[in-house]
Amino acid sequence: MDLLGKKDLFNRWVYTRQGVHKLVKGHDFPAPYLVANKGRLLAWRECDIEAYEHARPELRDEVAKLTKTRSKARDSPATVRRQISNVEYLGGADFNERWCYSRQAVHWIQKYLDFPDPSFIFNQGKGKVWDLADVIAYERKHPELIDLEIKKEKVRL
Repeated sequence: MDLLGKKDLFNRWVYTRQGVHKLVKGHDFPAPYLVANKGRLLAWRECDIEAYEHARPELRDEVAKLTKTRSKARDSPATVRRQISNVEYLGGADFNERWCYSRQAVHWIQKYLDFPDPSFIFNQGKGKVWDLADVIAYERKHPELIDLEIKKEKVRL
């Protein structure tokens, strides 16, 4: 399954970064498939985005975009909050908070041989997220990540 992040959408469409952000917040935009880093990291399935694009040629065609912009009504429907999927994933900032480690330490830990591979990679390789179940299994093997006393003992050795 291919996932697309906001940066992928920006590169795919003839919209500015702010324009993509505005579209994503719209009431008719598909709900994100993946949410991480406290809602700051979002990704959508490519099939959902393609279905959204099919009804909106202005997303990829500059002429269609200009035509739509000129004929757009002044009143647009109010933004409605969508239900976010219940699938739980963790991104880099989630690890920082979960383990009380710096970004550099988390990055170093992610390079360990037994650290799980990311469940999804998107935004041209910059967006990586891990399945919560994989992370919990890793934490069971390495209790020093979540237990401060064990961490202190390990550092002293």
